[in-house]
Amino acid sequence: MIIIWVILILQFVIAVIMRKGQPAIVLYGTSCFAITFGLVIDNIFDIWLDLYGYFNKGIDLEGFIAVTITYFSANMMYINWFPVQRSLIIKGLYILGWSIFALVFEWGMLQTGFFYYNGWHHTYSMILYPIIFLILYGNYRIVFNLSKK
Repeated sequence: MIIIWVILILQFVIAVIMRKGQPAIVLYGTSCFAITFGLVIDNIFDIWLDLYGYFNKGIDLEGFIAVTITYFSANMMYINWFPVQRSLIIKGLYILGWSIFALVFEWGMLQTGFFYYNGWHHTYSMILYPIIFLILYGNYRIVFNLSKK
């Protein structure tokens, strides 16, 4: 379990100290959306539908803190390094790469007991991650355009 917390702290530090290629307001706005979006989805799938969860069943402060750090950090890196000016193929490969990374990270969390399945299956995550990363990119476009006004 300690290894997961070390990874989360390292992920957070990288997100905070990395060279920023996007305006701060865009990174802030997209990260707020990512945290909210992630927590809403987790509440539906964890609390409401009881398909998966973090640490223990129900609302868990430790899980809440961990996923908030994860969603903030992952979104900061994902959006900051997004190949905005590149071709659609490169963008698609970037989203695919992040989806694979998320699947591997999820698998690692399962192995440590940080995360558990209760009716959920890795295949569902495989289908949903590209959609989630597309939604995050769509939100980025909205926030970026609003920041220009």
